[in-house]
Amino acid sequence: GILLKPERGVPQGDTGSPLIWLAVYDILLRALTIQRQQLKDRLAHTINYADDLKSVAGNLGSLQEQANLVSAFALVFGLDQSKTKFRAFRFPFDVPTDQRDQIIPMEVEVHKKGWQTDTVSVQHLGTLKDLGYYLDTDLGGEQQFKVTLQRLMTALEAMKHKFPGSKGKEYAMRMVVMP
Repeated sequence: GILLKPERGVPQGDTGSPLIWLAVYDILLRALTIQRQQLKDRLAHTINYADDLKSVAGNLGSLQEQANLVSAFALVFGLDQSKTKFRAFRFPFDVPTDQRDQIIPMEVEVHKKGWQTDTVSVQHLGTLKDLGYYLDTDLGGEQQFKVTLQRLMTALEAMKHKFPGSKGKEYAMRMVVMP
């Protein structure tokens, strides 16, 4: 047989690159779907957008299992998993505001060549930007909803002035509500 040794990825903007990426990425997404069914974590799910992946879990063990699967996938396909791009957040809605500074630090392990471990701290305070939306991890659920709604209204108002008329309003809704 022929042995292929990849030396670099597909160039950015190459017409075939999205299809090649999807062919490979689909394997990971299917594996995560199977894993989710086995985890017995009703909150576990993944969201993907282009070449980004977001894993959601109801507990640290479930998140670690997902991270292990993504690490193994990256190693099998010769991909590098960037620790700087891997971020882990915990929304502490179950912890009273005055006790959030007492939350026990948590870490998720990501693996690189040779299954060497890198640890990523799980943040529980601060702002998370997710596909264009900003979520404040230190706010409660109702307060987060109000802040997000206010940000949405501000963005819609700005878009309305930039694009007057019904076409502009439709464009604004698509850009802000469905990024």
